[in-house]
Amino acid sequence: ASFQSHAKYIESQSSLSLLRGAGFKEGTKQKSFERRNKFGAAVDFGEPADAKVKRAISGMKELNDPFEVIHEHDRIEIDLGPKHGKYGIHFNKEVGQIQMQTPRSGPFMYKYDQSIRKWVGESDGHDFEGLLTRDLIQQAIGVPDF
Repeated sequence: ASFQSHAKYIESQSSLSLLRGAGFKEGTKQKSFERRNKFGAAVDFGEPADAKVKRAISGMKELNDPFEVIHEHDRIEIDLGPKHGKYGIHFNKEVGQIQMQTPRSGPFMYKYDQSIRKWVGESDGHDFEGLLTRDLIQQAIGVPDF
């Protein structure tokens, strides 16, 4: 191979590397969120967490009144009215962290565990989807579809 073809190959790999670092995942149709950890290794968060949560709770909206869902940028708020309160979920994609506050369980921080492909509580390792599901089914009709 010539020097020029080798240089073009290196340049194309370099561009792909930059795209992958920005969240692009080559060869997939599914939207995927990928970042690099502090050691430079790629961390794939799978489907963006905010989209997954919004999709999971969408079926509950029609079963409950009130059940208002507000999705702005990196935050989802679920308002179950004055009787049950509000859930706040903030997705910090830059550091790969979720902050959730529920009226039943209080505040929690989550990090993504790539080995099990789940968001887990930073303090005790509990599952984000599990806690959100548990709290919602105690206050609303239906079950989130994760």
